[in-house]
Amino acid sequence: MKIKQIFLILIISFIAFSNNAYADSYFETKTGYGLTKNEYENLLRVFDSVTISILSDETLDMIKNDSTLSKKENMKYYQVDEWKDNLGNTILETCIEVDEETALNFSNTTNRSGSDTHTTSMKSLNLQVVQNSQSVRVATLTNTWLSMPTTRSFDVIGLRISNSASYLSTASISGVQIHDGTTINYSGDGNNTKTSSGKNVGISMNIVNNVTNSLQNQLTVTYLAAQGIQAYGAYQHAKSEVTLSQSKNYSFSSSGKGGVFDFANSVWPKYDDMQGVYVNY
Repeated sequence: MKIKQIFLILIISFIAFSNNAYADSYFETKTGYGLTKNEYENLLRVFDSVTISILSDETLDMIKNDSTLSKKENMKYYQVDEWKDNLGNTILETCIEVDEETALNFSNTTNRSGSDTHTTSMKSLNLQVVQNSQSVRVATLTNTWLSMPTTRSFDVIGLRISNSASYLSTASISGVQIHDGTTINYSGDGNNTKTSSGKNVGISMNIVNNVTNSLQNQLTVTYLAAQGIQAYGAYQHAKSEVTLSQSKNYSFSSSGKGGVFDFANSVWPKYDDMQGVYVNY
């Protein structure tokens, strides 16, 4: 009888402990990892809520209570002009850097001249690196469409690391496409992801056709970088229809588009020449 009582007490204690642990959870990530309010607010000093929600469990184990976290970032704004014929084929597309005021005060415009259509849209590209006092670096590359693109196919977002830093694991690679409040998740071992040398990462994201108001693409990777990290980020927009296989037909190179994507000759013209961003931290 005493054995049964002890067993019953252990079960009750376990349930009580589990309930208390759940009660302490203030924020849960997409994997179900629970953060207390203090842990979440500590991370919120350097990350936004979207990035926190996709950080891997092993990353959170290392940094959730780290008071030494600091960040460095590089933000650029771009104007995208597209000219299409009456069949919807892209005749020409240009991508130029503009100032913040021009980009933020702009809304989509479409002009028709004869059978051609000219559309202008804006986007921003931001690379942020968060570091702690040890060797952890979390790189987050975010592309935000400030006005919606007309061509919607497989865009590619990626990071090229030029020094000896290496990613923690493929589990530490996360991507999201957020369209009109709906989230599509991408993993480090997913079919849309391409990696090389244990440090370079690219994800192909098929832009949804029905997006109307908001669109953001993000890639987050955790690195071990005893000597810091030299990170190049790029986002390449498809100017015409491409397949997933075509979008992944590239190598990582400083001579590639945005300093990251060296597409095959047959694929190179299908993507814009948006400049990349760089952070050394």
